[in-house]
Amino acid sequence: MNIKRIFTSALCAILMFGTVYADSLNVSYNPETELININGRFDDVSKTSMYSIEVKKLSDDSTVYTSFDYANGNSFSLDFALGDDCEATDYYVSVMPYSGEGANSKDKPLFISSAAKKDDVLKNVLSNQTDKNVMASLLNDNLKYLGLNAENCDYFSLTSSRAAVAERLLSKSFSYEKYGEFLNLLNFSVGIEMLNNADENTVISVFEKYKNYFGLENEICYPIYSGSDKEIKNQAAVKNMAVKNFVGKNLTDLAAIKKYFNENLLLAAISNVVSPGEITMHIEKYKAVIPFSLAVYDASDKEKTAIYITSLKRNYTDMNTLEGDVLSAYNNQNTPSPNGGSSSSKGGSSDSFYAAGGAGVQNETKESFSDVPTSHWAYETIEGLKSKGVVSGDEKGCFNPDSKITREEFAKMLVSAFGLYDENAECAFNDVLNHWSYKYVASLYKEGITKGIDENNFGCGANITREDMATLCAKAAKLKSSTENVSFTDAASISDYALAPVTALCESGAVKGFEDNTFRPKNNATRAQAAAVIYSLIK
Repeated sequence: MNIKRIFTSALCAILMFGTVYADSLNVSYNPETELININGRFDDVSKTSMYSIEVKKLSDDSTVYTSFDYANGNSFSLDFALGDDCEATDYYVSVMPYSGEGANSKDKPLFISSAAKKDDVLKNVLSNQTDKNVMASLLNDNLKYLGLNAENCDYFSLTSSRAAVAERLLSKSFSYEKYGEFLNLLNFSVGIEMLNNADENTVISVFEKYKNYFGLENEICYPIYSGSDKEIKNQAAVKNMAVKNFVGKNLTDLAAIKKYFNENLLLAAISNVVSPGEITMHIEKYKAVIPFSLAVYDASDKEKTAIYITSLKRNYTDMNTLEGDVLSAYNNQNTPSPNGGSSSSKGGSSDSFYAAGGAGVQNETKESFSDVPTSHWAYETIEGLKSKGVVSGDEKGCFNPDSKITREEFAKMLVSAFGLYDENAECAFNDVLNHWSYKYVASLYKEGITKGIDENNFGCGANITREDMATLCAKAAKLKSSTENVSFTDAASISDYALAPVTALCESGAVKGFEDNTFRPKNNATRAQAAAVIYSLIK
């Protein structure tokens, strides 16, 4: 159906002076407002005060919309909408001054559909889908009916992550009445994947484009981002660093975005302080977003801890590094020296195994992890490590005792328990060079506790086996055994390199094996098992 909207014919009688040409024309369609925008400029031969706009079908050049507007000097700009009953097809726009030549967008048409077509696609095609791959295909084929294309929707620039976008739209009911809700959900999901795929050069522009869909205004650290926290120094640098720190994070949903948004901003603020006192202030103000236990921090001399962290001049990109530095600061303050004072030695004898202990921590009221009841076999050991600041829960307050523990996670736990963290330690394992666990693994390597799975790799990401756990623990505790004879029924399956460490742990009482008298050396260790062995060595 052709739609004609014509201003009063008296406008057509206005005289023009000189010859005018429309020498540029840009046309775009906003699917959220359903408005067509045209903008461009006339040439400099003569200025026009009025021009005509026509929208035509690409298929037959028939006109469906006509209007007139005044130019602003040499430029023009106008927003308008076609009717809800327009035909779903390609359109182009023509701009014509009253004297001279015009311009059109015939080489770059717009596909615009009716309200009825949009409602049909939303209700009968995209609603209540349950398979993400099917949904991804349907989105690819039908988004054009919603006014979305490669020019105005980043969904089309995604490749491998289209299914992830589609998955967030599953099992939902859509309609034209909820058109805005659908577009917001789509843009939110696309925004997550665009942020996941961004690099240091693109992440700021991506975040700025999609931040409104994430709804971050009520987040704890938003004052840092917005600049309303006047205690933040170098606010522009803090903001840019925080946004760039989204690169490499695993963003799966809104909860993950909010988590890293808050953590990134606090880390960036700490990285850009002018004086140590700001670190204490930032941690106290925003401690709710810190994912690790602050028991060690609270037990330390906070002023000295802030001075120590400031002296490192570190650009923090993850909370694990900050946690390690807090632990190192505490150890520097509390490790006894031979003359009875304190020193910054990492320790190595049984006298310094309480890496993050101290009366201030041990006298705290202990609160169990939400998933470790008092009836759990490892409750005491897990709580013991928690009280020493060696372990902390996740964002839900869970320890996940029965989950497998990776080699790098175990390295961090071991280093924290034995006070082995060394800021100057280095190693050449390729798989941890740019990983949060680098300093922990490097500290073990420097102490001769680990050689990795080979000379080039530590085995980052792999779950640690029980025999490797035993080997690292025995070396960290400097345990020796006079024999390599163990009574486990599966002793023959223990690797040669692990036989002496397993024996030493058995003799120390740290390892007893299972009820069927097996050690199960090749099984992966759980977080509870790792906690039990480590705690038995340092308690």
